[in-house]
Amino acid sequence: MKKYIIMLSAFLFIEVAYSQDYLSTSSYYMNGFSINPAYSGVGDELFLSFQANKYTGSQSGKGIDYISFGGYYNLGAGLASGIRLNSQQLGNVDYSSVDISLAYKAQLDNNHFLSFALAPGLYRERLVQTSSDYSQWVDRGDQVLFGEGSSAIDRTLVTVGAGVLYNFRGLQVSAYLPYLLRGKESFSSNFTAYAKYVYNETDDNAQVKFGNYALFKYQPDASYIYDVGTLIGFQDAVWVNLAYRSNQSASAGLVFIIPEMQVGYNFNYSFGDFNDLINTKHELTLVFVTNKLMMFRTRKLW
Repeated sequence: MKKYIIMLSAFLFIEVAYSQDYLSTSSYYMNGFSINPAYSGVGDELFLSFQANKYTGSQSGKGIDYISFGGYYNLGAGLASGIRLNSQQLGNVDYSSVDISLAYKAQLDNNHFLSFALAPGLYRERLVQTSSDYSQWVDRGDQVLFGEGSSAIDRTLVTVGAGVLYNFRGLQVSAYLPYLLRGKESFSSNFTAYAKYVYNETDDNAQVKFGNYALFKYQPDASYIYDVGTLIGFQDAVWVNLAYRSNQSASAGLVFIIPEMQVGYNFNYSFGDFNDLINTKHELTLVFVTNKLMMFRTRKLW
């Protein structure tokens, strides 16, 4: 017998689950572009990232539950263009998105710069009925989920997001509004704010570096979540991450840095009310960064 499961309703599940585990990433400390396209203005010539997540719990399916790709290219004259693609499945809800961004970097002086970005894109959410175990959080009498036409929820929305980033030496502060436009909605107050500070970032002789970061994400339909974390780096070759999330979950991560590459693994454990839905998360992130492409440009077009 098929057992159909989703939290509360098709659309509410997206918001609750997103807030529960901040589905896109826990490794944003090594890939700020994943949460804000304004990070494409930091000045790197070419940036590419890949991420795959696997969950355990009643909402996990077969194979990879989340996969994403992102990249941007420095166009010169302070401009950078990027693309982000994401695909997520949890329980009976699939969502996917793609956006193309354009960022501008305003260099204030040698230590300060501002980066601004616009990111138009598409967002799709779809209810799919699959076999799963029942959960105590499911309203089995919900007609949206189990009534006639409950398997036909499928919509694609046009979105426009905007982000800003301020950088001063080891301090980065950013904010991102993902839905300046979302379908027929003219504006949504969803936003993500993020700050990271590495105390001795400018000390090239430091064998050990320390940093802290905090993220705050607000959604009108699902309240808010926040993260606080600590970073410890050893000889700019290995970084260790420890973090706590306000939805009663914790994470630990390890990042290895080799020339032009970063390889990261992050483990999340939930000990809150939704532990049966999403118990743990394994997250693999690969990042490639290079500033050597200028030597291959035969002429500038700007």
